[in-house]
Amino acid sequence: AMENSKYLGKVDSSQKHIFEMGKTKTFGDIDIESFGVSHDAVAPQFYRFMKDDKSFVLLTDTGYVSDRMAGIVENADGYLIEANHDVEILRSGSYAWRLKQRILSDLGHLSNEDGAEAMIRTLGNRTKKIYLGHLSKENNIKELAHMTMVNQLAQADLGVGVDFKVYDTSPDTATPLTEI
Repeated sequence: AMENSKYLGKVDSSQKHIFEMGKTKTFGDIDIESFGVSHDAVAPQFYRFMKDDKSFVLLTDTGYVSDRMAGIVENADGYLIEANHDVEILRSGSYAWRLKQRILSDLGHLSNEDGAEAMIRTLGNRTKKIYLGHLSKENNIKELAHMTMVNQLAQADLGVGVDFKVYDTSPDTATPLTEI
């Protein structure tokens, strides 16, 4: 799949790295720690990237965020959190019922509300940026995902727009580089 991606080109085998779950790999001055998630795949993982005193968490492809996972990712400087679907759009959409059940299950994907709840549980005073990722083209609307995240964080009396900002991503375009 990714070996001959039109975006990456051919990836040299020396650039491929296997991450053992629960282990840390170092590339230059960046440590990447991997942890298991709840998803219907073989050994699914999420990652925390660390450099000096900064950290960024990539958390997608999980059916829920457990207390253990929340503890691992607590108070990162930045997050890319899954906001895969709006539950009502998914339920009324064209997907087969079996696929809908899989997506909604503990081995599926985080809804907009689930992603917001995960952020309420994990963000802290270090957190400055939250990126919404892995949005379904069929079962979500970027503006709805953004509004859901912002509204739930505001209802929890968290400093949206003041202490941290929420950013959108797109599967079709690169997200601008940013400093954490």
